[in-house]
Amino acid sequence: MRILAIRGQNIASLADKFEIDFTAEPLKSAGLFAITGETGAGKSSILDALCLALYGDCPRFGLTGGNEDVPDAGGESIKARDARGVLRRGASQGYAMVDFVGLDGEAYRATWTARRARGRVDGRLQNIERSVQRLSDGQVLDSQTRAVEAKVPALTGLTYDEFRRTVLLAQGDFDAFLRADTKDRGALLEKVTGTEIYRDISIRVFDRYSKAKADHDLLVARRAEHQLLSEEERAALDDEEKALLAAIEVARTGRQLLEVDIARHRALSEAQRRHGEAVQVVADADAALVEAAGDRADLDRIDQAEPLRLPWVRVRTAAASVTKAEGEVSRAQIILEQVVQQAVARRQEQDIAQAAVNEAERVFKEFGPIWSKAADLDSRIVRADQEASQAAMAAAAAVDEHSQALVQLRELDAERAQAQARRQDAQAVLEARPQAALLVRNWNQITQAFDDRHAARRSALKARQQAGVVDAEVQGLRAALGELEGQDVADQAARSELNRGILDHQDRLVLLVPEVTARRVEALGDQLTVLGDLKRTSEDYDRAQAQARTAQTSLAAAEADRDAAAKQVQDAERGIGEAEAEVKALMAPTDRALAAVSDSAQHLRKGLVPGQPCPVCGAEEHPIHADAVLAELARGLQADLDAARERAEKGRQLSTLAKGKVAQAEAVAKQLRASIQEAGERAEAAERLYVETLPKAERSDLPAGPTGAVTAILEVGRQVAEERRTLQGQLGQAEELRQAITRLTDERDRLTDALEQRQGTRQRLSDEANAKGQSYALYMQTAATAEERIEAIDAGLASALETGDLTQDDLEMDADEVRQVLADLVTDRENAEAEVLAVDAALAGLAPRISGIQARADELLIGAEKLKAAADARTEELIQLRGERAGLLDGEATDAHRTRINDARTAAIAARDEGQQKVQAAESAVATAKQALSGATTALAESQAEQVEANGILDEALASVGLTAPELSEILSRPRAEVDALRSRLTALADRRTSAHAALRERQGDLAAAEAAGVPEVPLEDLQQQISGIDSEQSSRLERVGAIRGRMQTDAQARRNLAGLEAEIAEARATFDVWQAVNSAVGSKNGDRFVQHAQSITLDLLVDRANHHLADLKPRYRLVRAGQDLAMHVVDRDMGDEVRSVRSLSGGERFLVSLALALALSRMGGHGGLAATLFIDEGFGSLDAESLDLAIDALEALQSQGRTVGVISHVEMMKDRIPVQVNVTRSGGGKSRVSIKGVNWAESV
Repeated sequence: MRILAIRGQNIASLADKFEIDFTAEPLKSAGLFAITGETGAGKSSILDALCLALYGDCPRFGLTGGNEDVPDAGGESIKARDARGVLRRGASQGYAMVDFVGLDGEAYRATWTARRARGRVDGRLQNIERSVQRLSDGQVLDSQTRAVEAKVPALTGLTYDEFRRTVLLAQGDFDAFLRADTKDRGALLEKVTGTEIYRDISIRVFDRYSKAKADHDLLVARRAEHQLLSEEERAALDDEEKALLAAIEVARTGRQLLEVDIARHRALSEAQRRHGEAVQVVADADAALVEAAGDRADLDRIDQAEPLRLPWVRVRTAAASVTKAEGEVSRAQIILEQVVQQAVARRQEQDIAQAAVNEAERVFKEFGPIWSKAADLDSRIVRADQEASQAAMAAAAAVDEHSQALVQLRELDAERAQAQARRQDAQAVLEARPQAALLVRNWNQITQAFDDRHAARRSALKARQQAGVVDAEVQGLRAALGELEGQDVADQAARSELNRGILDHQDRLVLLVPEVTARRVEALGDQLTVLGDLKRTSEDYDRAQAQARTAQTSLAAAEADRDAAAKQVQDAERGIGEAEAEVKALMAPTDRALAAVSDSAQHLRKGLVPGQPCPVCGAEEHPIHADAVLAELARGLQADLDAARERAEKGRQLSTLAKGKVAQAEAVAKQLRASIQEAGERAEAAERLYVETLPKAERSDLPAGPTGAVTAILEVGRQVAEERRTLQGQLGQAEELRQAITRLTDERDRLTDALEQRQGTRQRLSDEANAKGQSYALYMQTAATAEERIEAIDAGLASALETGDLTQDDLEMDADEVRQVLADLVTDRENAEAEVLAVDAALAGLAPRISGIQARADELLIGAEKLKAAADARTEELIQLRGERAGLLDGEATDAHRTRINDARTAAIAARDEGQQKVQAAESAVATAKQALSGATTALAESQAEQVEANGILDEALASVGLTAPELSEILSRPRAEVDALRSRLTALADRRTSAHAALRERQGDLAAAEAAGVPEVPLEDLQQQISGIDSEQSSRLERVGAIRGRMQTDAQARRNLAGLEAEIAEARATFDVWQAVNSAVGSKNGDRFVQHAQSITLDLLVDRANHHLADLKPRYRLVRAGQDLAMHVVDRDMGDEVRSVRSLSGGERFLVSLALALALSRMGGHGGLAATLFIDEGFGSLDAESLDLAIDALEALQSQGRTVGVISHVEMMKDRIPVQVNVTRSGGGKSRVSIKGVNWAESV
């Protein structure tokens, strides 16, 4: 990315609006620039504005430290790291704006705005406003804070941390890295390189390992959670489903039979309706054709006139040509008259122009001698004017120089007077407090005494505060001991009460005999299970018998339907044979009739001429000439053929339908026979199972067979269930007593544990109270010692206090104020002494300067008077020459006068030449007009001849068809689209009549077939009611089948889950083993394990790239890894490649090494490539001149990569080396102003 501009207002000390535009000069052409200013002026605020606009955060809030609350002007507190805190105090709003080029090459603008409520300086801070805008079309891409946070990294290719590492070079962090202990280097390297992602990976691996272990443990605990149906229950549900499906199939068969009868009803009704509609369509088509007889006659008349269209058009065209030719002859005659008149006028104008040329030549020759004399005087006047101006300027300069000498003399006199006054003031200060000299000599010891006194006062105060805290803690510990003793007494009484309750519950439990009751409940449960099996078996027997009876009845009906459908097949086959014979008989005559009425045949017949041979067959007689009769015959044959084909197709459809009914009836009968057999088998199996199961019930009051046994089984089951519920109630009471005993026992044990724990707590609190008491005594002793030290220091400061007219009370009340008063006295004394020395030196240097300037002023006055006289003589000579020149050419300049006369002569010659050209053009126009008149006359004669011939041909054609010219014009003038529409409408009426008759014949056949099929005996409404009843019963059966299948599927899924649980456990174990191995390699709870590997690799890459930069900055050194932890050494090439510690480097050398590391890091950050703009912080002050040159050369070399580098520095040498600077200057009141200065390289080149 590349930064294009930075703008802002009210960002920290930058109160006024500022703009740093890198697309405008001088920054545009500068590869290196400096950001300069005093400490605290606001240089770093520019970088804060850059980061705020792009990322909503800035470096000053990323420093280590707390995030405490800070009071705000709006009356509320904000966090210390709240970005809104950068808004200048006393400002109602501020903003930061950055223009940049993104990864896609487009220019964007990111804006950050902070404002207070209602625009008031004491208003409450509002939420931050952010936006991203594309500059090419002004479109705002995002204006929501979270959306902008995601959009900016996508456009720049850099996150905030990557931006700080690649654009704001963290040279200071690498300097700290070089100086840090080994244990602190990991955190610093993680900060500057962004390797915290590896810590996150390590933690996530540990989390996945923990989750895999938890998943495995959870699956193991699921083995006992599934409850399944018994095999008997599954068999009963399966049998019930089969019976329901059989009933559904029988009902479906009956419904299909009813649907066949309903279809016959509906087919007959539909055939009657369609036959009536066809009759009406035929009548409408015949009537429409009769009504169109007049239109048919018009069309025949149009077809008769159409062959005369070509002669008619030729007559009209010839008439138009004659009219046009007559107009052309008239226009040619008029044009000829006009051009003859113009030719005469042009010849007259040519004569006048020639006379003007002769006069201009005469005047030009007369002024020749006069112009030569005037030119000589002009050159002499120019020289005289230059000499007079030079003399006057020399005289004026001499006067000005004399005046300046006098001004300097007065200034030096004033400076001497001021210096004398300053010396008197400084001497007065020295004489006012002579004892301050002793204060100056001992000032270092006095300031040390103040520092010691402040430290002692702080130590005493801190010791007494700590003593108060410890005393409060001792009181709290003693109160806690009292509370513990009271809790012990209450818990001992509660434990005795719990022991009595446990004994009472145990006595009641013995009386219930729960073991015997449980065995009886279990036996009754088994008996209920057997009774349920007997009930289901009896119900299966009854359902099988009912199914057999229903299927037998349905079988008889299905066989009757099969016989009726077979008869329908025979009838349909017979109808198909008759229709196909008729089709075969009609095909040949129909094809011949259609060929005779085709479009090509009709076109050939229209060209036949009575008595002339046919071009196809050569016959001279043409009997077939009535197209309408032939077309009607063809349409009739085609309709009969279509009707026969439709009857054949209808017969085939009926045959197919009847065969389907036969097959359907056979399938239903086969299914019913199988259902009868299967029902009998199920009844036998149910009876056999009932007899086998009955002894297991151990009851003598049950029927011996399954017939009608359900009622008796239900009664016995009710008696057994009642007895079982009574016994289960007794078991419930026993279980409640056991739970109560367990609960009371747990509570008693909890109280016992609490008593034991409090015993240890009491001992710990007692020991802690004793230790706190000792600490209290120690703190009080420390406070007393510090107060004694303060008294001794106050005694030593007594003489200094007396010098400043201060007392011991003043020192006690405000020691800082006293120190400041004494410091002011020292400063005043030192300043006065320095002022006296400086003034004496200044006065000594002023005396020779004043005498020298006085002598020079006298010399300049004499020279000025001589130059003034010479200038006056030159001016007089100039006046004489100008007077002589004014009498020639009326004072007009020679060149101007000569040019004016010559221009007049040249204009006259040009006018004459132009007149000659106009005469030639006029004569040419006359010749052209004569030629045009001749051509127009010839064209008129030709057009008139064509008109006579065309009229003769048309008259002969009209006579042959019996039409007059007006009638023909009326007919042929009708639009072609209108004629085509008339023809299409008549053709459509004929086609409509043919189609209507064919459709009527088809509908008659459909009606006859429907009537032949017969009408069912049962009315349609009764059939529909029967189907509704069947559908209702089917719905109930299907709902029950769905419920049974749902229960069975749930049970099957539970069985599959249980069957696959071991496989899931094995799979979870495999996953757990994998993550356990990965966790052993790189995982850890705090992420340290993996991040150490990543930091080591990152440091290797960083050192390699840094050495490339170090080769330019400081070739003497090369960085190497120490081979352990994250330590680094430097190789000193000047000392035989000696390996040295980085701590042995000087300040300047360490800065160059850290700068090389920072530049290397800038090439490693981000996924969007190199950043085109870099900013480097302070640190250049530790370099000597040679190293500084190398550093600047290296930074300038970055420009070859297309990068712009900004350096923040106070170093004067850098300011001299870097001509383009962004200056931050204080303007008072805590405000600063941003300005740009430097060379415009584009203009200088």
